Amino acid sequence: MSNSKTRGAYNLGLPRMTKWSKLSRFTTKSSDYCGPCCDNSQVDLHHAEGIVLCCMDFRLRDNQTCHLNNLGYKNKYDEVIGAGASLAYNNRLAGYTDASWNVYINSHFDLAYSLHNINEIIIIDHEKCGAYRVTYPDMTDSDEINYHLDNVTKSCDEIWRLYNPINGTIQTTVPESEPEVKQTGIPNLKVIGYYVNINASKFTKLYERGYDSYDSSTTPATYGPEYKTVMVL
Repeated sequence: MSNSKTRGAYNLGLPRMTKWSKLSRFTTKSSDYCGPCCDNSQVDLHHAEGIVLCCMDFRLRDNQTCHLNNLGYKNKYDEVIGAGASLAYNNRLAGYTDASWNVYINSHFDLAYSLHNINEIIIIDHEKCGAYRVTYPDMTDSDEINYHLDNVTKSCDEIWRLYNPINGTIQTTVPESEPEVKQTGIPNLKVIGYYVNINASKFTKLYERGYDSYDSSTTPATYGPEYKTVMVL
């Protein structure tokens, strides 16, 4: 029979761990890093190109990141997650339509601009999405992309309405003791919507909206014609 003193239910007769051994269990050596993926050059940077709204689905983590890296966004975007991405933003997710997902997501857009001066908002929907399957039980594999196009277009149009630099607004972060500060929307904003296949074979642009040109040297800044492109299925 063990002579070790029992301390609650946590003493299992195992060796006592020192502070150092406890810490070492959770410390990763530099040699354990994934060399091709890691980039420590951006530790002191404070500007991001955009913010990505994507689904929570675990199957898309590596595929989505690789596609974004290939498009030049490696370590250049903030991220906010909502089940179904555009579906969540539109508050259409079955069983959660009163959850005000868009308020939560918009607050991240505001904060991303305030902290990192982003000028792109990117929505990424994906194939075989469980949130879509629950919301649209009659949806088939062949017509799934139609539902995504509808939701991506609706959400991107609303984001453009809220944040465009001509008549939109952006809330900037201020101390709680000061009044809320709002300014004209995100300068040179671009809103983009993508659809990624579950096997990562395709990363399809469904939507893009922005301006043909932008000149920040004038006061106020001047913009060329606005454009909007939506995929035709």
